Amino acid sequence: MWDARELRSINFALDLFFQAGDAVFDHSEPAAPPKIADLQQIVNFELTTFNAQVFDNRAGSLTVDGATGGSDALSNQIFFLGINDGLNIPSITPFDNNAFNLFAGWATSPNDGDEHHSVEEAREAIVRGETIFNTLEFEFTGVPGFPPGRRGFCSSCHDTPNVGASSFPAAINIGTADASRRTPDLPLFTLQDKVTGATVQTTDPGAAITTGQTGLIGAFKVPSLRGLAARAPYFHDGSASTLEEVVDFYNVRFNLGLSPHQESDLAAFLRSL
Repeated sequence: MWDARELRSINFALDLFFQAGDAVFDHSEPAAPPKIADLQQIVNFELTTFNAQVFDNRAGSLTVDGATGGSDALSNQIFFLGINDGLNIPSITPFDNNAFNLFAGWATSPNDGDEHHSVEEAREAIVRGETIFNTLEFEFTGVPGFPPGRRGFCSSCHDTPNVGASSFPAAINIGTADASRRTPDLPLFTLQDKVTGATVQTTDPGAAITTGQTGLIGAFKVPSLRGLAARAPYFHDGSASTLEEVVDFYNVRFNLGLSPHQESDLAAFLRSL
């Protein structure tokens, strides 16, 4: 859930179990509670399903010539809670901002002359986009809970290697629900802190709706980045129709200084996941 309502523990399998139960109750409205064994079957299925882009209309197959895109490589990706965590806890392994290396092989593979020039250009754009994602350092300006001057990378939040979700449960407010971004089709909530009396306007309470914490107003979970090409529109409210719009939001919001060419490269990389 975008607002992290299903993050009841640090056990992902247990969270999926609760989510399955809630979904059955809310959507199916069964006459009797679902059996534990049936809910466990749902969880088992979810834990063995891997979704990733395998082909790009411009770059072709994402699993050839040294590239490791696609769901097969993803199914063998090592993961444990807190791996490469860039925000919350000391990880067993030190944080490495180079969280993605799916297309590093294309940067070093020789040109055998068999590929069309347009395919080569598309692959080069994806490689450049992956590099931008991993290495562009910027300040997390105005993010609640982050100290002034805190700097990092795209991979500081999207830290799970070659997946892009947060490896430790996190809900972060990057401003997508700010009242200033409200469009006529969205509601506007005015929330008041019971202790301080301060009010905040937002189009979505986010994680605050379940936690009651004003510091989490407008905060949402850090989503996986795999399979993005098939998951438009983007952000919790669908306010970005394309990945280009997603990149442009970040470019403006955090003053990244990306040129139109670099924005296009970063979108090409995200589209290939």
